[in-house]
Amino acid sequence: MKTRFLGLDLIRIWMTFSVVCVHCYRAKACYPDGEPWYVSLMVVGGIAVPVFMTMSFFLTQRHFLGDGWGWLGKRMLRLYVPFAFWAFVTFFVTRAMSGPHVTDPWHCDSTWRSLGIHLIGGTSLAFHLQMWFMGVLCWMTPVVFLLCRPFKGRLPVRTLAALAVAAVMMQYTGFNKWLFGMIPEFGIRTPAGRFFEMVPYVCVGLLAASQKDAIAALSERKRAVFAAIALVFFVFFKYTPVFIKAPGFSYSGLERMSIAFSALAFFYLLPLDRVPGWIAKAASFVARYSMGVYMTHWLV
Repeated sequence: MKTRFLGLDLIRIWMTFSVVCVHCYRAKACYPDGEPWYVSLMVVGGIAVPVFMTMSFFLTQRHFLGDGWGWLGKRMLRLYVPFAFWAFVTFFVTRAMSGPHVTDPWHCDSTWRSLGIHLIGGTSLAFHLQMWFMGVLCWMTPVVFLLCRPFKGRLPVRTLAALAVAAVMMQYTGFNKWLFGMIPEFGIRTPAGRFFEMVPYVCVGLLAASQKDAIAALSERKRAVFAAIALVFFVFFKYTPVFIKAPGFSYSGLERMSIAFSALAFFYLLPLDRVPGWIAKAASFVARYSMGVYMTHWLV
């Protein structure tokens, strides 16, 4: 197992733990005088989706550039089948809990219409709001595949950079919020707005993947130095408000991007060559089920 992927396994485990925590506990109730620094460091669920989105396209870049329609079909099945399965599971659980037309504080209005909207966009006010990530990923995957097709195996660097910049500008000008905020249906409005908020993460993931060989060629000392720099940036961006807030659908703005990218860089650059093999295998085993935990945590 290559050590740089051990680092990605570790951040995958951390993000899964964090996203479960952020949805299953209330900071003010648990810590009325404010969260201790170590708790706020662990519970960074707000960057979990950006990290997962960036990693997804970072790890699959070569397939977008070199594989054909067969790979895309298999990829979509791998993404959509578990997504649809847990949508139906959550639908019937919430339907049993609240009845077909009863709206409670958890918004469990479990109608068939809500299920249909959920299966299209990935979320609804009815149930399992957190599955929007998989819905957006299911839409983003064929879009990126089609975008890369005309370039015949070459990474469209300028196009990706331009798209990332354009997406950020859409956020800060308020255009993204205005454009999709007009859609009355929550289950369409929110994933559509967040789709464009995820564009910079997708682009950075694809662009960063082109540097894998250069990073692999670094010595342990250089990787440790760069990892330390990334850690400093992570702590700085996490605890120092630098960027102006951008209107949007919860994932807009440069602040979240800076925290997510510095965290990813830290774990990817960590020199873990001397880590015992059994630890690497254990981390890989746990990380393999991170998406399953993510998909089911709302039921908890």
